[in-house]
Amino acid sequence: MDREYQDRRRQNLARNRPKHALVGVAQGASSFANSVASGFSGLVTRPLEGASREGVGGLFKGFGKGLVGAVTKPAVGIFDLTSNITEGIRNTATPTDINMIERVRYPRYIGSDGILQPYSLREAIGQHWLKDVDGGKYLNDTYLAHCHVQNNERVAMLTNNRVMLIRTRNLSVEWQEPFTEIQTIKREPTGIAIYLRNMSWEPFFIITDKNSREDFFKRIEEAVIKYNSTRRPMQ
Repeated sequence: MDREYQDRRRQNLARNRPKHALVGVAQGASSFANSVASGFSGLVTRPLEGASREGVGGLFKGFGKGLVGAVTKPAVGIFDLTSNITEGIRNTATPTDINMIERVRYPRYIGSDGILQPYSLREAIGQHWLKDVDGGKYLNDTYLAHCHVQNNERVAMLTNNRVMLIRTRNLSVEWQEPFTEIQTIKREPTGIAIYLRNMSWEPFFIITDKNSREDFFKRIEEAVIKYNSTRRPMQ
């Protein structure tokens, strides 16, 4: 339930592949330490975040999330430790590998306004998913926002031209609808419904977290309005 922790873990798994056995041990130990630290810090931060958003109810809800994280994050850390050590042994580098250079983080996301903002791992990952999904089929679209839906392997993606549902594990598109086909969008108690002009079907994003649902709905609304305003015929 900690999206920031999930994004950091995905980046580490994708970018920091151990090439040596010793590197695998070091990276695995670091991942385990970070997981334990994140798990225990969540006992404090999650209740405070919940209280600031939803008051007393959010406080107890945040405490429950923090308690779950304190148990599951160290367990994930142990799994990553084992995985890194195993992969490091398997991929022990040869002498010809010593000059290999790999990117340590995803390219920075810069919005359409061109203003340079502090580096955002979440936005950088979202942009990476969009540019690589389906082999770069949507390379010319501009990333605007994304939101996790249903589970950690599915993401609702918003670009300057369309909304889409993608699978992050194999970077494939489950479905996509351009703004030209969208009649209206509507907030529901469990997600966001999209009504198409041809009424062939009704795409639906399952987003149970209220704050995430409200924020993503607003971003879709703004994107569609901007898209339509730029394509109105000149009076």
